[in-house]
Amino acid sequence: MSSINNYICIHGHFYQPPRENPWLETIEEQPSAAPYHDWNERITAECYRPNVAARILDKRGYIKSIVNNYASMSFNFGPTLLSWMEVNAPETYEGILEADAQSMLRFDGHGSAMAQIYNHVIMPLANMRDKRTQVRWGIADFRLRFGRMPEGMWLSECAVDSATLEILAEEGIKFTVLSPFQAKRVRPLGADNMPWQDALGGSIDSSMPYLVKLPSGKSIAVFFYDHIVSQAVAFEGLLNDGDRFAQKLLGRIDDSIPNGRPYLINIATDGESYGHHHKFGEMALAYALDYVENSNQAKLTNYAEFLEIFPPSFEVELIEPSSWSCAHGVERWHSNCGCRLNNTPGWTQEWRTPLREALNWLRDATAPLYEYASRELMSSPWEARDSYIHVLNDIVAADNFLRRYTPSVSMESEQIRVLRLMEIQRHAQLMFTSCGWFFDDISGIETVQILRYASRVIDLVKKVFSIDLEPEFLERLAEAQSNIESEGDGASVYMKHVKDAQFSFTGVVAQRCIMELFSPGFSDRDVRAFNVDLVDVTRRESLMIGRAILHSKVTRGYGECEYVLLGEANFDVICAVREKSEGGVQELLDTFKDLPIEQIPATIRQYFPESCIYTLQSLRPEAQGKVLDMLASKSQEHLRTVLRDEFEKNKPLLYKLRDYQLPLQKHLKLLADCFVNDMLRAEITTPGTIDEKELDMLATWIESGKIYLNENELLFLLRSRLIEVADKWAESPRDEQLLDEFTKLASLADFLPAKPDCTHAQNVFWRLKQQVYVRMNENQKTKMKRLGNLLKVYVEA
Repeated sequence: MSSINNYICIHGHFYQPPRENPWLETIEEQPSAAPYHDWNERITAECYRPNVAARILDKRGYIKSIVNNYASMSFNFGPTLLSWMEVNAPETYEGILEADAQSMLRFDGHGSAMAQIYNHVIMPLANMRDKRTQVRWGIADFRLRFGRMPEGMWLSECAVDSATLEILAEEGIKFTVLSPFQAKRVRPLGADNMPWQDALGGSIDSSMPYLVKLPSGKSIAVFFYDHIVSQAVAFEGLLNDGDRFAQKLLGRIDDSIPNGRPYLINIATDGESYGHHHKFGEMALAYALDYVENSNQAKLTNYAEFLEIFPPSFEVELIEPSSWSCAHGVERWHSNCGCRLNNTPGWTQEWRTPLREALNWLRDATAPLYEYASRELMSSPWEARDSYIHVLNDIVAADNFLRRYTPSVSMESEQIRVLRLMEIQRHAQLMFTSCGWFFDDISGIETVQILRYASRVIDLVKKVFSIDLEPEFLERLAEAQSNIESEGDGASVYMKHVKDAQFSFTGVVAQRCIMELFSPGFSDRDVRAFNVDLVDVTRRESLMIGRAILHSKVTRGYGECEYVLLGEANFDVICAVREKSEGGVQELLDTFKDLPIEQIPATIRQYFPESCIYTLQSLRPEAQGKVLDMLASKSQEHLRTVLRDEFEKNKPLLYKLRDYQLPLQKHLKLLADCFVNDMLRAEITTPGTIDEKELDMLATWIESGKIYLNENELLFLLRSRLIEVADKWAESPRDEQLLDEFTKLASLADFLPAKPDCTHAQNVFWRLKQQVYVRMNENQKTKMKRLGNLLKVYVEA
């Protein structure tokens, strides 16, 4: 057996559905993802980031190598996920792009990244126009990020039909990847007179690529992944042991294959298997990749490299339509086919059909409106939609877009109208994201999310055309019955869970004003789709009166409002906002400026209609939490000061009780808790060497088991300081003071019973160890070894 002819390709499909509030263009807090802010953030921490810097450990459990898994595997990332990551996890994002560049060097000019259908729609269920847009948006997004044309494209849920493959081929895509159960029959290329060989039931040989000949005369290559190993990775715990994973891959090599015939073992799973679904899965992957690379039994490759070296010698016919996650073709995304996650007694998925039909109706109702409005405003409206992806990726590109497709439009109001038309089309794409049908009930967060996109379409149509599509949409949605009695039908789900996400201009202004009251100088981040400027502000005690000028960053729509805001004594607020009026701010000043504070709430309610009045309860939950946290932190600081003073008064008694291991009374325990947490907080946040005597004393308190440690706060502070100091040291690696500070923080991390996330600190240390260790003097090397031991990173003797 010659190792040169055996190849292994591991593919990860990394994807999360778009989760942004369609009005705010930001992901709101998702409690189910706790302790993280949202599911994107959580899965990034558990999977996407660890795979950029995956650990390979020695027998002691020390890090002996840190590798970027993406550079050695095949992968695709959903465009909407990368868009989020670029802003919210830039280091991980850059690591993914760098991995593709590294893979081009490793795999003879072929990058490992594949493109993906833009927002994960089920392509066989999309109309031809949407199919084309999804492919073009996916390719354009890929080219912007990776700086090259993609060779392969991942189909959402591997859902395929000939029409979809025709578009891939037309747009220059060379290959895609499917499940072996999607193959129907095969035969050698050029042997048109030979009978087809049955390939049903997953029996196709997945060790080679195949050619699909399309009705148009075009063709595209297809790889079928190894179902046995892929299944073991995703569902059978294979990632619990990196060595077993490597042996499983190598064990799939067929020794009976004639010498000279290339043999490919390729697997494909959700990329989230490597760290999110299976903890430390990224480490098993790193170990397996390293083992294979050094085994002399097989060569790592990616699909594009293998395809160039070994083009198809067989053609294949596919089962159409078909997918990798529904045994009934693509029925899972529009009917009650029986595919679901849980076998809850009495539950059905009959709701899928009316949901699909309602969204199809909404799409088809907006298309002629879009075409009608476009006649007066732009040339080639559907071509313009395909090019709108460039605006989505760079809002500055809107000017170029408008110049190209609306050369005769110069009025600002017409430009706003054009951008709103484009946003109708964008959200009409997002509302077909596949996750809306994948799970078991219409009230799930994934289905609610696509209904929010539908609601945004309805909202924009009303703004642009003064046509209300919501009543008929709800009538159709009412045919979709939830399995949960309290949720009712689809229309009820919409009214309960979708309407509350909507934001009016006045609502955005109210949120901005309330946040400003509690946090002067507050940025516009929490109303991210908008710039909100507060001008002509008059303040008196907790009263604010002024104007707000609001601009949409997306559609360039703008508005001007006037407001009155009062912070009430019971930690609540009342804020009244109205659109610009004839009387203006002066009218509000005349009415409220000199009014006694206690009369203002009642006067506001007399002066403004209820729909214009907002309170703390009117804020989005996340903003409510921030306001209450700010109020609580002020109270907490005052309480800490009082408790510290009391501790000093009772210190002799507390020390005696501790030394004699006697129980603490409740009020004394509260003082001891405050003292220990304060001392640890000070050690973490104050630069300088660690006080070993003080640390020993704190250890006595902690080991007694009688002290409550505020672990969430302490671990957050320590992780933040580790990142801060590690980054400073990376800029000045010969600065021994910074090295000492880094070591002090690592000692504290080792000292605490609960451990902070030291990943970033380890990454920085590993990189600097590689770069500067050999040039350090003996004293610096000794310090490096100590720090390495604390961080569990191997340092050469």
